[in-house]
Amino acid sequence: MSTGELLRRAVRRHRGRMIAGVLVLSLHQATEAAVPVAIGVFVDRAVSTGRVEPLLWCVLMMVVLFAVLSNAWKTGARQVVWAIEYETHLLRLEIAQRVLDPRGHRTGLRSGELLSIATSDAEKAALVGGFKGSLQHRLGF
Repeated sequence: MSTGELLRRAVRRHRGRMIAGVLVLSLHQATEAAVPVAIGVFVDRAVSTGRVEPLLWCVLMMVVLFAVLSNAWKTGARQVVWAIEYETHLLRLEIAQRVLDPRGHRTGLRSGELLSIATSDAEKAALVGGFKGSLQHRLGF
């Protein structure tokens, strides 16, 4: 199987979670970009008037904005990491099935060596985006 076929199959297998993750992570990016704009609006409407009521509304809106921002990151990242981890699992299962086939293999390596190398390669193949480590670090996995 070529690299392109492997990638297409992985995306096909997890397209629902990947689409959901990308959409929610896009919401995170949009809300993150809205923070400086919101601060500017809040300064114009609340701080410059000197009234307490608009200031309280602005603080409430900022809390809502940050709640959406942080939950969008958490939800989107979890969807993408789940897809990556599950694809790694599926690749490892395929490799183990192939290596442990009674008909054998023709690599010249012992089964344990081959499994060690192949499972390491399976994880690398599932990390097409190359961002799993940063997502896991931020999510505390």
